[in-house]
Amino acid sequence: MSQVQLDAIYKVKPENLEEFKRLAAESIRIVREKDTRTLTYDFFANADETVFVAREIYESVAGLMESIQNLGELLPKVFAFSEFKIILYGEPSDEMLKIVRENGFEFYAHKLGLTS
Repeated sequence: MSQVQLDAIYKVKPENLEEFKRLAAESIRIVREKDTRTLTYDFFANADETVFVAREIYESVAGLMESIQNLGELLPKVFAFSEFKIILYGEPSDEMLKIVRENGFEFYAHKLGLTS
């Protein structure tokens, strides 16, 4: 499994909801137009839209890095309007573990599944 999966969990205060949704829509537009190795980039929300989960799947670590670069200055703005937690899933390569360490992300190594 060389794919990288990511869950970004955002807790959004009601006063920040519209700006968060605007920034999320902008991030989707950028990913659609610029990313070449992103397989999934979807946002889900609970019933009262206080928690959003972005489900992202990339072909590889290189795809994740490309997307981060393409989103550039937009990511800190999205993060500023929410409390967030990032969880990465994939193979524990040196490159992946470096991303985890540098950003304080949680990481879960792939062990079993249809792709193993």
